Amino acid sequence: IYSFIFVLLLPNTFYMVTDLIHLNQFQFNFYAGLNLSEWKYFTYLLLGVFLAVYVMILIYFEILTLTSHRWLNRLIVVVLMFLNGFGIYIGRFLRLHSVYFFNEPLHVLNHILESLTLKTAMFVCFMVVMQAAILLFGKGVRLNK
Repeated sequence: IYSFIFVLLLPNTFYMVTDLIHLNQFQFNFYAGLNLSEWKYFTYLLLGVFLAVYVMILIYFEILTLTSHRWLNRLIVVVLMFLNGFGIYIGRFLRLHSVYFFNEPLHVLNHILESLTLKTAMFVCFMVVMQAAILLFGKGVRLNK
């Protein structure tokens, strides 16, 4: 049951990283002086992203010890990274929420299938590369204890 909950929550953790695109809302006009309001919201945004990345690392570390088979654990993580990247694409660009999968599954499936392009695959691969890099950084920090 916990593994199922992990899979349901996992896309939301890395989805937060894509919220960094909202940084363009901040002016950061250094010549106009210090605008604490902008820095406050910038801090909130980054803290949310950092927390999400930390939780994602913890989830992946748990999955890496899920079974006694190292290769299977790694395969599960890689598959989840691809599913996560695809889920981010669905949420960010198709603007589909997971509730739609339960309410209108055929409509959602049709919408997803119609949107599959090379750009979609490239975006998913970019998300996988970022997740893998973050996981490797986390493993490196853990090894240096």
